[in-house]
Amino acid sequence: MKNIFKTFWPFAITIAVFIICLAIFLSKYEKFDGHIVINQYHNKFGDVIFRYLTLIGDGYTAGCIIIILLLWRLELGITALIAFAFTAGITQSLKLFVYEDVERPFLAMWEYFHSNKAHLVEGINIKVANSFPSGHTASAMSIFCFLAIVCQKKWFSFSFACLAISASFSRIYLSQHFAEDVLTGTLIGVIGTFLMYFLFAEKLKQKFYKYPSGMKRAFDILTSILVLIIGLPFFLIISLLIITSSKGGVFFSQERIGLNKKPFKLYKFRTMKPDSEKQGQITIGGKDNRITKIGYYLRKFKLDEFPQLINVIKGDMSIVGPRPEVRKYVELYSDEQLKVLTVRPGLTDFASIEFIDENEILGNAENPNLTYIEEILPHKLNLNLKYIKEQSFKLDIILIFRTFRKIF
Repeated sequence: MKNIFKTFWPFAITIAVFIICLAIFLSKYEKFDGHIVINQYHNKFGDVIFRYLTLIGDGYTAGCIIIILLLWRLELGITALIAFAFTAGITQSLKLFVYEDVERPFLAMWEYFHSNKAHLVEGINIKVANSFPSGHTASAMSIFCFLAIVCQKKWFSFSFACLAISASFSRIYLSQHFAEDVLTGTLIGVIGTFLMYFLFAEKLKQKFYKYPSGMKRAFDILTSILVLIIGLPFFLIISLLIITSSKGGVFFSQERIGLNKKPFKLYKFRTMKPDSEKQGQITIGGKDNRITKIGYYLRKFKLDEFPQLINVIKGDMSIVGPRPEVRKYVELYSDEQLKVLTVRPGLTDFASIEFIDENEILGNAENPNLTYIEEILPHKLNLNLKYIKEQSFKLDIILIFRTFRKIF
């Protein structure tokens, strides 16, 4: 919570300064029915620029941002949706109670806000043209307040505050809004969103952390298909080298334990002599005489892993996630370590990068199997749990680049 307050304060300070300046600025303008009327001025530049800026704080824009958040991280999208629904519900309810004539037909409202003379509304129509509180202001403040909290970077907070203010001021410019409309919309958007975040964010994170985002699954499928198509000539060359250098087929399959303890067949390019698995499931790098000559290089540069993209497309695996283990090692997991089976296994993660030279490490061990069980496996599982706790689409991209850098 302290980190959030440290990064959120630029947003809060910027909005507070906006409210104070607005109050001072507006006090000089003509009053109508006891209200301070804001848009008493206009110019050609404002006529053009504010038509586009007003879309920033529109409810449709907020909806699009929420959809992106749902795809990015499910719990964040749901929290944003709750916050937006809460603030929108308050603004709409207050509108109905304060002004009887505040609601206008959709087409009339569209024409009003997109007319070239939107800022030249006659004084007699001021009540019809304005709402209490400003729903547009509340929308902008709500969605950008949420993004400022989530991003947790000071300059992001300041940038989002400026966007929220720009969106709010654009409607002030294009239509008749009273000062209290903007002030109330700002407070509802910021305070309501902040409240909803602290009430629901952590609970939803705990509930939905194990569900992959839609963006992650779409990325997995599209990337796998693209790599398989582009790399097809290269994979054919690898297949030819495997066939001509040793007896046996091109591919090797092995049962691994995946999501929710469900077994599946994992595919690789064959790097060992036929029936090598009967001699043990641990390999020890260059010292293992079961590995073929071409297999050594395929393992060294992780080229033998590419057929697992088929597992990714099938839904058995993800591109980024804990590496799947064989059943004999899964049976050794503690209750805490079994949490790694609550997500799809993957081609790479923290543990894969940390132990990218695992075969060489085991090759130098007196008892490779014991070293793996007592030293390597527990450390890998701790890193797997770290990934599950911190997982996000952004982290997946970072880990993919780290993997390539580590290999080459």
